[in-house]
Amino acid sequence: MTFSPDGQRICFLGRHEDKTLDVVVVPVGDSTSGLKVVAGRVPVYPDFAWHPGGDRVCFTMKHPELGRFQIYGFDPDSDDPPTLLAGQDPEQHNRDSCCTPDGTQLIHVAVEKRRAQFCTAETKH
Repeated sequence: MTFSPDGQRICFLGRHEDKTLDVVVVPVGDSTSGLKVVAGRVPVYPDFAWHPGGDRVCFTMKHPELGRFQIYGFDPDSDDPPTLLAGQDPEQHNRDSCCTPDGTQLIHVAVEKRRAQFCTAETKH
């Protein structure tokens, strides 16, 4: 779960009774109006990073063709679906992302064959 930089919204992982998962954004203090399902019933790793500028949220979802977890991003104010972040190694599971306070870097963990390493990518802001 992560708060928006202004503290007005939360992005979190919702779980259905059948144990499928949704990525959800909701206004703080109002859990029904304004609830937005960004990615529904998908295999998701439970980590979120909200860009300090407020216009991008990153999370980890299983790539349908690669079968590996990759980092996706979306604009919380848009109805556009999440998009795969460019520049990731498709041979690794990429997860546990966070933005630097100035928003210029996205740091994440890349895992391959039980070995993990920290990686960085420039954000497009």
